[in-house]
Amino acid sequence: MQVIRRSLLLALFSTVSIAVGFNLCIHLLSRVEEADLLNVLHSLAPLISISMVLAALSTIISEQHRALGHFVQASFLTTGASVASAATVTLAWRAEIKLDLDLLILAGLAGAGITTLLGSYSLMRWYRKQPAVEPQSSTSFVSLLRDTRPNLTTTVTLFAMAQADLWIIAWFSDSAGLAVYGLASRLAALVLIPLAVINTVVAPSIGRIWIRGKKRYLQRVLGVGAGAATTLGLAGYLVFMLSGQFLLSHVWSDEYADAYYIFGILGISQLVQTYAGTAGFVLMMLQKQHIAMRISVISGACMIAAGFVAMWLYGIIGLAVVYSLGGVTQSLAQIYFVKREFNLNPTANYSSLRRFARFYYRRKVSYGRE
Repeated sequence: MQVIRRSLLLALFSTVSIAVGFNLCIHLLSRVEEADLLNVLHSLAPLISISMVLAALSTIISEQHRALGHFVQASFLTTGASVASAATVTLAWRAEIKLDLDLLILAGLAGAGITTLLGSYSLMRWYRKQPAVEPQSSTSFVSLLRDTRPNLTTTVTLFAMAQADLWIIAWFSDSAGLAVYGLASRLAALVLIPLAVINTVVAPSIGRIWIRGKKRYLQRVLGVGAGAATTLGLAGYLVFMLSGQFLLSHVWSDEYADAYYIFGILGISQLVQTYAGTAGFVLMMLQKQHIAMRISVISGACMIAAGFVAMWLYGIIGLAVVYSLGGVTQSLAQIYFVKREFNLNPTANYSSLRRFARFYYRRKVSYGRE
């Protein structure tokens, strides 16, 4: 209980600090540079700052629910802002009303605020139902910050890696090349959707299953999850490889034709990541987050440095090859360390997946037909 309260307080303090810093930066920049974009941001900065705080809090509360096994609440809490914004745009379009940007941001703010309140209320109800037991040892804020530092470093590194390829292209190429690569990378990210969905269920359960000593059961869970994600991801990859050129020419235009080849290169890295399954989460959930941090930092630095050279020598295709090889190397490193530290194989296990599918069919589908 104490960990939950103090982690929420840390999240609130950090997000408020970021929001205040964002306001100050926009205020100072608007005084120094008289640009239209800065003036617009200056007028919207208060709404954006409040939205940042509410979005961060709803995400933190969602992860608290997910860790407690409340997967339905966790999935619902992260959709408030997007649902409210989409509903506002739809209503404005149907009513033929001009929709200002500040009103759209305010709608997202209201949605995030509602989900934050609902999530807080649900978490409070769960907390009150628990027996009042004094913690055996106090968890200080310093220890929380020390334990979360590797995860913070990993998250910042992954964010930088996700943006660095676009920055490199913007440095060496024109806006057309940036648009083609951006489209291809976003399409390749769709291959990871099955893994992301499975991770929302499997990742919070890793520590709980491991503590109970059910190593063989955890092995099967990891294998089934990775197998299902790889099967679905491979199906999506093959569908686009077969129909991608037709889709690009008809949905977008012939100017995006090169996105097909970039997708093929980047998609290989995504498939290997789905095959690796929850290897990164296993390291973080079982107190080996410093290993995950080192893998992310070293691979990220090498990918960015090699990406500069590849872009300079071979263009966008070279950059895509470097990023794909870097992603494959990162996934293989995570698999290796999970096997070394825990004697677990987090990769796809299709024999376990087939047994699970047969068991589900007999217990659910066949029973429903009777």
